[in-house]
Amino acid sequence: MTVLDSPLHARLFAMGGAVGLADLEAIGVDATQADRWVREGVLRRVRRGAYVHNDAWQAGDRATRRMLEARAVLRGFRGSDLDAGQIARVGSGHTALAVHRLPVLHDDPLVVLARVAAGGAYRHPGVVVERCWGPGSAVQLAGVGVVRPEVAVISHALRSGLEAGVVACDAALHHSLVTTESLMAWIDANARRPGIRSARQMLHLADGLAESPGESLTRLILVGAGFPVRSQVEIGTDAGCFRVDLLVRNVVIEFDGAVKYDGADGRAALVAEKRREDALRRAGYEVVRLVWSDLTDPARVVQLARTRMR
Repeated sequence: MTVLDSPLHARLFAMGGAVGLADLEAIGVDATQADRWVREGVLRRVRRGAYVHNDAWQAGDRATRRMLEARAVLRGFRGSDLDAGQIARVGSGHTALAVHRLPVLHDDPLVVLARVAAGGAYRHPGVVVERCWGPGSAVQLAGVGVVRPEVAVISHALRSGLEAGVVACDAALHHSLVTTESLMAWIDANARRPGIRSARQMLHLADGLAESPGESLTRLILVGAGFPVRSQVEIGTDAGCFRVDLLVRNVVIEFDGAVKYDGADGRAALVAEKRREDALRRAGYEVVRLVWSDLTDPARVVQLARTRMR
């Protein structure tokens, strides 16, 4: 019997490719056997007592890997199902965001958990545990307990800063995981929580029309400079109607998150983009294209927009 025909494969399939040591022990696999499968490339250890299916890890993009890692770590912390009412801690902050498939700006080795019931916050090496966010704040998702998306976004803003919070908030709004009203309800319910004012600011700056973290960050730079910014605006031209990422007066701001002009398809896309830009310019608009490296110099982004503005 091969490994892939074994109970390990069945357990990995049932757990979506992420398991804790307790999951392995439930099928008779001890830490020594798990270590052997790590050496053989069947499993990948992402943290002590937390494993993912190596094939799924290798095939996954950055968001998928974050999700698998977070779920494996939470499986490693779990003692029972949330539905049984016995689990003491669930994923929160960026750990929960990864499970909800919401963007996290920077990789963070810290595991963020939240209490399910009463009790104070505490931390120990590599782990921080927040106090309970209130009744109904914990949910079961993809085999692990996490805080609901509203709480994950708010927790992340409090812990990682305004920019990180807005990026996550934009995405949660865009994908209809939360609403402005549901976010405000959780903020109000935790009005005495330290730092909660920053979550209100996050919500004030959020825009569910944003389609990528790069758009969110670009918008924050432009708003911070005092520009009137509109997201995902439809503009009519002599070549058709085009939707642009951001519009500041007469300046179209487009964010290119990745190089996408390689090969025949890429060249065709480049030609199409050139025709689109030409049409926008004939309609009286200036076009500024940005990539990730531009966002490391906010002053340059502001200057690029300002020099083309009427």
